[in-house]
Amino acid sequence: MFYISHIVIGGALLLAALYVQKLKETAQAKQFSIHCSWLLLLAAVTSVVLTRLGVSNITFFGQGFLLANPVPFLDLFLCLVLTVSLSFASLKDHPVKIFSAILFLMACTHCQFSTEIFAIKLLANIGGTLAVVWCFQTGCKQESRIFSLYQYSGLLLLVAGLCLIKLAQLPEAGIGLVFLSIMVRQGILPFNSAYTHFLEKAPFGPGLLFGILHLGTSAFLITGVNAHNNAFAFGLAIAASVTSVFASLIGLTQVKGRRSLSYLLLSQSGFMVFAWISSGNVSSALLLSWYSMAIATLGFAAMLHSIEIRRGRLNLNTGSGNYAHTPKMAIACLLLGFASVGFPLTLGFSAIEGILEQSFVLFPLATILCVLALAINSINVVRIFFLLFTGQRKNTYEPDLTPGENIAAIFSIAVLFLGSLISLH
Repeated sequence: MFYISHIVIGGALLLAALYVQKLKETAQAKQFSIHCSWLLLLAAVTSVVLTRLGVSNITFFGQGFLLANPVPFLDLFLCLVLTVSLSFASLKDHPVKIFSAILFLMACTHCQFSTEIFAIKLLANIGGTLAVVWCFQTGCKQESRIFSLYQYSGLLLLVAGLCLIKLAQLPEAGIGLVFLSIMVRQGILPFNSAYTHFLEKAPFGPGLLFGILHLGTSAFLITGVNAHNNAFAFGLAIAASVTSVFASLIGLTQVKGRRSLSYLLLSQSGFMVFAWISSGNVSSALLLSWYSMAIATLGFAAMLHSIEIRRGRLNLNTGSGNYAHTPKMAIACLLLGFASVGFPLTLGFSAIEGILEQSFVLFPLATILCVLALAINSINVVRIFFLLFTGQRKNTYEPDLTPGENIAAIFSIAVLFLGSLISLH
């Protein structure tokens, strides 16, 4: 079975990546990439509207295709995170090849969701990972070695787990290896600094996209296989909750903006792994949590990246800004930060609450740790906001969000706050 929307969008992204790679000017590469992302976002919106109107099948040359993946709003979600990452990518940190790599990474992601053919999905997942590793290696060859080692080891665990599920008919061991692969590749288990160094030093676009998408792209490879009554997976869930609260505490003590953000994302990743395992299957609450945390965390990181481009490396020792001078950036930073931790009235609030209620039956202590991690992350978001947007009376004539950044931020905030009114069913 193939899904037209992902085939069209993935094919367009692949062609765009090949075209961008041949461009010489970085500004031209960014402008072309952004225009493509907005056009594809419009195509995804059209696909969602047609699906809601009941148009689900399209026939080509006598063969039927489904319009969109059965996972609700997946194509829209993927196009939105691409648009946000490109809109806020700075020309200084993103040469032409990095823009091409971002488009290729998202082309692989859409390719993975374009079919139910297992081999294609696995190859697309591997291709996206290799693109991210290449991005990091081009800029930080020395520091990328340990990160690359974890990524390659995780890929081997992923392939081994999928072989146990598909070929050896050992789903319990296979599911455990798949989640172990996710945790190894995201620095959750064993807890290490390779992943946070990657988030801190890699270019904003590919670094954050990999951070927010990797869990879903890997976990969707085992949809239909229930994780309940799996002792191996349960042990990993408990380890993920411990990492989540530990990373949140470390993030709260950091004085460098990028590093604090890296540990915030690591903590959120630990919570999402715990949520995925405790849910047992892909539920509406789980999807909403993933969508919400991914969009909001990416948007919050984009705000910090924009501030860093204007001020240089962010220091969280003392207050260094004034929200009255950059009101659009300040409001967007606060709203997106709150949404990333499941603030009330946002897309993920009720979903996170439902996940915690369900997980408390299986893992009461681990669930309490996750609640504690979310609370600490909320404190960290408020701390970062006040340190970046208060404490400076003198007007430094800092530019606010550009029109393109403003539109991307408004669209993300609208999805996060108005999306809670839309049902996934």
